[in-house]
Order: sequence, then structure tokens, then C-alpha cells
Amino acid sequence: MVTKKLCSTLVTFFLRPTVTWTRCVRHIICALSTGHEVHEESLDDFGPTIGIIQTLRPAQLKAALWFTSMLVEEVGKTEVDSQQQLVELKRKPWTAIGRLMEHSRQYYERVDANAEDAIALMRYALTYTAQDDAVICEHGIACFSVNPTHPSRCSY
Repeated sequence: MVTKKLCSTLVTFFLRPTVTWTRCVRHIICALSTGHEVHEESLDDFGPTIGIIQTLRPAQLKAALWFTSMLVEEVGKTEVDSQQQLVELKRKPWTAIGRLMEHSRQYYERVDANAEDAIALMRYALTYTAQDDAVICEHGIACFSVNPTHPSRCSY
């Protein structure tokens, strides 16, 4: 329960417009694999994401999947809210529309920066065969099914 609450808090933090945390999925995976704090600047030192994912124990893998599921779910909710805001902005000045469009562009760049890592995690979970923990595959399916229509996920 504590891990899920922490995942939820981290997702909320990532989605704030003023946050510069760009590669949250990889960051979570790297931190889980090492068991301690990892600086964002050193994320590329860890090698391919799939290699890092393969080192995770089942509990770590579940935590990464919970985080990714929550992230994908919140991204889906945010997309609906953004579309509603655009409809409401039709009556407002162009400067307000410009600000919203810039915010949306930055938001999508941050979300897209995580797409490959999230998909690598889901793929691994969907093919997970360890007999001692079949729940990992179920978590992978749940993660993938949260929002299958997100453009980043459909392109892979």
C-alpha cells in the first residue's frame, strides 16, 4: 500500500507543469535496480532499459509497473481535460490559447520521453515467465490496458 501511494505521489509530481523531471519511468527503473538514489544526469550510464528491467526482482518490477500504470492513467485523464480546456478557450484571447498550446507542447514532450521505457517495461512484464510470480504478467496487462489509445503507445 505504501509503495502504491508513493507511486501516485511521484506521478502527481511528474505531471506538474513546473517540474523538469523528464525521464521518470527510466529513473524509477534505475533507482529500483540499484536500491538507492540515482541522479537524473546519470541515467544514460545504466545501459539499455530492457537490461535494467531484467535485473529487477518481482517486487521491484511490480512497483515499476504500478508507477507506469498510474502515469499512463493520469496522462489519459489530462488529455481529456486539455481537450475540454481548448473548447472553453475559444471564447478567450489568443494569448491564453498560446499559453495553453505551449504548456501542451512541453507536456507531450515530457510524456513522449517516457514512451519507449514504459513500453519496454510492459513488454517485459507481458512475457514474464518466472513460475514463482505469475502476477507480473497480470500487472503488465493491467498497465497496458489502462489507456491503449495513447498515441505514444500505439506507435510501437
